[in-house]
Amino acid sequence: MLWSRLRSWFETTLRRSRMESDMDEELRFDIEAFAEDLVGSGMSREEAQRRARMEFGAVERVKEEGREARGVNLVEAFVQDVRFGLRMLRKNPGFTAVAVLTLALGIGANTAIFSAVNAVLLRPLPLKDPERLVFIVSLREGFDPFGTSLLEYAAYKDRSHSLADVGLANTRSFNVTGQGEPERIQGAAILANYLSTLGVQPAIGRSFTADEDSPGGPAVALISYGLWQRRFGGATHVLGQSLNLEGRRTTIIGVLPPAFDLPNKAELWIPLQTNIQGLPLADRAAHAFEVVARLKSGIPCRWPTAI
Repeated sequence: MLWSRLRSWFETTLRRSRMESDMDEELRFDIEAFAEDLVGSGMSREEAQRRARMEFGAVERVKEEGREARGVNLVEAFVQDVRFGLRMLRKNPGFTAVAVLTLALGIGANTAIFSAVNAVLLRPLPLKDPERLVFIVSLREGFDPFGTSLLEYAAYKDRSHSLADVGLANTRSFNVTGQGEPERIQGAAILANYLSTLGVQPAIGRSFTADEDSPGGPAVALISYGLWQRRFGGATHVLGQSLNLEGRRTTIIGVLPPAFDLPNKAELWIPLQTNIQGLPLADRAAHAFEVVARLKSGIPCRWPTAI
């Protein structure tokens, strides 16, 4: 089968080569014959040849018309166009450099835009029933929406009749050492129920327990799928490995699924380990937290929703 295809391709190539030679020969013969007629009428040979070429037009155009008349396919025309384009690019290196740079920038920009659109619009976050989630922000007259306070979190959690669960996160960044080069990583401190409210389960390992989220609890952490691949090479024995976070030895207990990065492009999560009621009033009133809630079953998913 392969040999017959190769033989067919070789025979087709030879046939087209002979066709090109025949066209060249016919064209030269016609030009010379027309020039001889002009010489016979008293015109100089040089002028006769010039007039003959003008009469027949550009050689390549005539050959192209001959190819079309003989049924040369579009693939052959495409190959010849590519060859012609490459010859022109070799003759103009400056133009070639500008063209290549323009194409590279255009392809790069389109790739970046598609990556962003794919991440934000086409590839959804791995959340359970996202239409039932409510992200709560504070509105103050004269200010843009911003973070929620612990006082407001407690009010939603204790007084709302529409919410099944309410989670809390505080965006942070960490200096990470151990297991590779030192790195500044975006992360968050979260209540133990933050991930369950979102409906997110670790890809490997487990989430935080209530004991781990209590004041004085153990130093444990969850890492993103991307951080797992980047810093640990996707090794399955990552569970139980340690990272040094701000000088504290912290044990990895789980890896979250691909594409999950809430809140604020986080790659590392630790338990909040805070007694909210024991904090000073000023700390509880600070608008530094993200609150997410899940609607109870039976509450319609429409916006706005009274909670």
